Amino acid sequence: MTGPPTSSRPPTPFGHLSREAPDRAPDRAPDRAPDRRALCRLRRAPYVLVVDPYSGCDLGCVLCSAPLRVFPRPGLALSRFLARHAKRVRGGWARIGRACDAYPLAEDSYGATRAILEELASAGLGVEIFTRSRRVLRDLDLLRSLAKRDAVRVTVKIPPAPRAVTVALEPGATPAPDRFALVAELARLGIPAGVEATPVMPGFGDDRRSLGHLICAADEAGARYVRVTPLRLEARVRPQLLVRLAELDTQGAERVLRCFGRRPWSPRFAERVETTAQSLRTLYRVPGEPTLPTPALPSRRDFPTQLALFGAA
Repeated sequence: MTGPPTSSRPPTPFGHLSREAPDRAPDRAPDRAPDRRALCRLRRAPYVLVVDPYSGCDLGCVLCSAPLRVFPRPGLALSRFLARHAKRVRGGWARIGRACDAYPLAEDSYGATRAILEELASAGLGVEIFTRSRRVLRDLDLLRSLAKRDAVRVTVKIPPAPRAVTVALEPGATPAPDRFALVAELARLGIPAGVEATPVMPGFGDDRRSLGHLICAADEAGARYVRVTPLRLEARVRPQLLVRLAELDTQGAERVLRCFGRRPWSPRFAERVETTAQSLRTLYRVPGEPTLPTPALPSRRDFPTQLALFGAA
């Protein structure tokens, strides 16, 4: 049995991250059944639906508790789900890839995100896509069709932390400068795009200068909005995050620990970050959230269904 492929990514001492994320998507279907958790979760307007195309993420981010092995969600028969809840979801917006990135390496083989995009669009929903990857450009034809109805937003996640910290925490993700370039390219192509500054950690990108640089760069790239999301230190990721931060900056790791203690959330820290971010957004005249109009209903023939993956008729 051969070992994992060699990589330039920094080594990690954490057990469940010791395997490298694959350098490319798998060539065949997985040899075990995928996660059977629900594909969709209903929410209140304007985001009436949250959809995660994959159970897992192969980017290997330290702050993510998702497994490195990535599988498309099983056959929920999304079309039947949407039909069952048609009155509740019609005219609303769906978030795609909120828990796990919408465009992992596995999208090359499975195409689950594209299939879901087509089905949501044909059902008349607007979609907000969350990603760190340039793979989103592979669905440019769909994005343009949605943009004509003002029914798409692409949110690119970019951390405000220094580059060394970003590389250590997101070893498999697109470098931060390339993500700003992605926002600029989407804007040039007429696709509404924004930035989510995440995670904002105590001592790592939470100061006014760091947040100002990010919001300024996002504004120059053509971002229509800039969210700022403080760190949530969940118990599942706390040990590996603190160890990795300590390898980079011992005092910085101690600041994070002092700020959160044993809690996953620090209201005082979150309030301070939001106050700073709001003053900077006012300065650059960039909103913190996207505008979400009611999407116009499309013609079904505009979005040919490709849901064989989900067992839909």
